[in-house]
Amino acid sequence: MTHINKLGGSAKDGESLIWPMKVFRGAQPFDAVNKTLVTPHTAGNDDTAYWKNFGWEKAIETGMNVAGADFSGKVGFIKTDMSWPITHMVAPKEKALGCSECHTRGGRLDAIDGVYIAGRDANRLVNLIGWIVAGGTLAAVALHGLIRIVRRPR
Repeated sequence: MTHINKLGGSAKDGESLIWPMKVFRGAQPFDAVNKTLVTPHTAGNDDTAYWKNFGWEKAIETGMNVAGADFSGKVGFIKTDMSWPITHMVAPKEKALGCSECHTRGGRLDAIDGVYIAGRDANRLVNLIGWIVAGGTLAAVALHGLIRIVRRPR
């Protein structure tokens, strides 16, 4: 397996963030002689584009010429994976994950140690303080609005 990109970071380094990722696995064409990944010409309105002729050799030769890179003419395929942040190819809303799919014990984030994950690592005291602060804020805003209504000039 050839890893196109490798993500760094760790829950223990104090700087990394949790970011939703999608891992793409597949087989990509490569130059079997030069042992390099290639840049195929995939789309376009000409007979060298892969989606027009379905011929890898022609599409790769054109793409590599445009890139100014060497191509031996021999195509092989290699298993690859790459990670993309989920700012690309987001699932439709019907297939979107709910909060509880990650933020619960046994959820997708369950194996991440060393960080507090809301919902998974519930602390009764922290939750109580949070509800008191939220409720107090709501009550203060409502009281402030009521005072402004009662004391407004007529």
